[in-house]
Amino acid sequence: MSESVQRLTVQELIDKIRRFENFEIVGYDAGSVLVAPVRGIVKVKDEELKKYLGEAKRRRPRSKPSEKQVRLLENIARKLVDNKINFKVVFEGKDIILRFDIDHFVKISEREVKIAGFKNEKEYPISEIYDMLSKHGKVTFLRAVK
Repeated sequence: MSESVQRLTVQELIDKIRRFENFEIVGYDAGSVLVAPVRGIVKVKDEELKKYLGEAKRRRPRSKPSEKQVRLLENIARKLVDNKINFKVVFEGKDIILRFDIDHFVKISEREVKIAGFKNEKEYPISEIYDMLSKHGKVTFLRAVK
C-alpha cells in the first residue's frame, strides 16, 4: 500500500467531504476505506506555461457547492461505500464531480445532475444512487458525440 493511501472510517470520509477535499477511494480493507489524494493528469515542464497555470489557479472563483449538494454527496458516498464501489470526488467551483472511471461520471450542479458514460439509470453503479440523484433535480444523461 502506497504511503499516500489513508485508511479511513466512513465518518472520516464524510469529514473530508465537508472540508471540500478531493479524494479517490482505491479499495476497501477490513471495515476501512482506502483513500488516496486525486492525482492530476498534466505534468508541466515549460516554465512559461507553469507560470500561466499558477496565475489561472489563483484567479479561479472560490465558490463552493451548496449545503444541499454536500448532503447529497454524503448520502451517495455512504451508499457507494456500503456497496464497496471505488469512486473519485472532485470539487470544481459550485459543482461536484463524482467519477467512476475516465468515461463514467456524474456532475452534480446546484439544480441539476448530468450523467456521462451510462445509457440509463439501470446501469450499475448508477442504479444504486439514481433515486437520490433524481430527488436533487433534473437528471440528464449525456451521450458521446461521434
